[in-house]
Amino acid sequence: MAIVIKGSVFTGKTSRPLYEAVVVEDNMIRYVGWLDEALRVAGNNAKVLDFDKRLVTPGFIDSHCHMAVAGLYMEIGVSLQEAESIADIIEIIRRASAAKRSGEWIYAYGLDESRLKEKRLPTRWELDNAAPHNPVVVEHISGHLAVANSEALKRAGITKETRGPSGGVIERDVEGEPTGVLYDSAMMLVYKNLPQVKSEHWVRGLHKAQKAWLSRGFTAVEDTGTFGSWKEIVGAYKALLREGELRVRARVAYALQSLKELDYALNIVDDESRRVDNEWLRFRLIKFFYDGSGLARTALLYDDWCKNYEPIRGYKGVRVTEFNDAKTILKKVIDRGLRVAVHAIGDRAVDEVLKAYSEAVGRPLEECELSIVHALLVSSKSFELLRKVKACIKTQPGFIYTHGHVYAGNFCEERARHAFPLKSMLRAGVVVASSTDAPFVSTPNPAEGVYGAVYRRPRIGRPNVFGKDEALSFVEALETYTHYSAKATGWDDIVGVLESGKRADIVVWNIEGATPSEQDILSMRPILVMVNGRIMYKAPGHVIG
Repeated sequence: MAIVIKGSVFTGKTSRPLYEAVVVEDNMIRYVGWLDEALRVAGNNAKVLDFDKRLVTPGFIDSHCHMAVAGLYMEIGVSLQEAESIADIIEIIRRASAAKRSGEWIYAYGLDESRLKEKRLPTRWELDNAAPHNPVVVEHISGHLAVANSEALKRAGITKETRGPSGGVIERDVEGEPTGVLYDSAMMLVYKNLPQVKSEHWVRGLHKAQKAWLSRGFTAVEDTGTFGSWKEIVGAYKALLREGELRVRARVAYALQSLKELDYALNIVDDESRRVDNEWLRFRLIKFFYDGSGLARTALLYDDWCKNYEPIRGYKGVRVTEFNDAKTILKKVIDRGLRVAVHAIGDRAVDEVLKAYSEAVGRPLEECELSIVHALLVSSKSFELLRKVKACIKTQPGFIYTHGHVYAGNFCEERARHAFPLKSMLRAGVVVASSTDAPFVSTPNPAEGVYGAVYRRPRIGRPNVFGKDEALSFVEALETYTHYSAKATGWDDIVGVLESGKRADIVVWNIEGATPSEQDILSMRPILVMVNGRIMYKAPGHVIG
């Protein structure tokens, strides 16, 4: 039996008008267009779901996130997301310690000093007070720094004499003692000592996480995982697929930590891709880091970083991967026929990645074989080169809303004005896909991203620091989550646009039309989420059909 979904239908492409109806039959879209014709195509026995003028879109695609890691956090982590002070953090860790045996690890996540009364990170000694008999590591929301207590540092062998690793920083006090704050690759000195997570935790966590993503309107994701957990993450996805419980389409990337594991990564991704490559689960993607973080001020810039709008003289960030290593990685991955995603936040990092590609590969790629993840600062000379090499951008406009006050202070005012250059890149013909990066920095809430793209206004702090020249229209922002995200993630063969012959991944939203108010955008929530023609989520309190 056919289903007619009536509403204000955005197909995923700004070049098309808002239509009135979508016809779904089995798991496919049969027709998109005007209501009278939809009813004729569907036939007399069709079921009509009348949403009046509610917005209907393709399922949103989170082009860069860590859904499996988010699930693991839900399953075994200690959340600091509600902490408003250092004292709150100490109390949360203290309660976690009381439930652990002496010597057992405590792993906490969601540290965000911008939300704390003290506006600073905790130290190792403060964490010692909270859990004197347990190793503790607390991960920052950026995913680019962590704070470890003394016992965790001891197990990692980090002392006053320990040198920081390439691509990382061990923060020290005035006497040279490690404070417990570890940036980028230095985090791995502690993380490699964490106990192995059981496979059932990954599976149970992924069950929880996909429900969270569905409830926000995401029907497909690109999950870039985390270092050292490829087999566990892939195992969890395959377990859900095998059980018929995978509800969100997923492309899973191998998170490459260094050049020395590249050959292993190429072989294992190739092998897994030959075993599984279907409409629910895909691989063929390797991701690596070129620079650090915008929140932690470790991304690679041409000019000095700032803090609270004041320059930090002589400090321009770090390369997590050296230039020649990046060239080798890019060449080997592309020659193998795989996709590659490169984390590059700073303007210098983006330029160097494009230079590394040009020197190593040279030829224009197939569209989106190379994607640059984040690209918060992009020099104007890079726009045309991005288009020429057919690279895609996977960025996070929601960061403007949730943490724009921190980014702006770190970038300084002039750079902030041109940060997140979505409009310029789209105007240059670059495919720009929006994403959440959740659980790092943000949550899987695309309303914040649409708002950030359209209004470029942080939730707190200076309201107009991000230049309005880079603002998108509402429907342009929607296209970055649908049509362009499908292209960027390689799902465009079956989803991303509402048109005949595509799979029926559809979201009905609680707002009307294509010109919602500012408050309506912030309150965007799905009423109904359909994946492959099946209703996977219904908002509480709504009677549908």
